[in-house]
Amino acid sequence: MFFLEECAIIDINAGIKEITKQLRRKHKLKLPDAIVAATAIFLGIPLLSADKHFEGIEDLTFVRYEP
Repeated sequence: MFFLEECAIIDINAGIKEITKQLRRKHKLKLPDAIVAATAIFLGIPLLSADKHFEGIEDLTFVRYEP
């Protein structure tokens, strides 16, 4: 089974938009990064990334990937 077959597409909703706005204001994130982090927070799932700028975000379960 391929990894992408297990992925789900999540539409941006009002809750994700609000969290995105808060993250951009507080953490000065670029819009795509703020949307990704906000979606993980909204869904209550961990975010796996090699980008360490996600480390300081409260309410985000961040798992740093180190290749």
